[in-house]
Amino acid sequence: INHLKAFCAVMEAGSMSEAARQLRVTQPAVTKAVRLLEQEVGFALFKRSGDKLHASVEAEELFAHARRTLEEFDALDEHARRMG
Repeated sequence: INHLKAFCAVMEAGSMSEAARQLRVTQPAVTKAVRLLEQEVGFALFKRSGDKLHASVEAEELFAHARRTLEEFDALDEHARRMG
């Protein structure tokens, strides 16, 4: 789940450093999470061009699914909290 959170944060923020700030973690932690997710899915999620970060076509497609997955996870977590 943390890999998906980092990935979605980068997609929304447009940079690793801004995503890290929003998640309140270090930039290397976000970079590591994204790299681990890239290893899991088997393709690059971002292309780097100088200081710019560009999402791959695959990342754009994965992003929609990842967001829905995180929303469902948050709803499940909230439901479980209300039960307990």
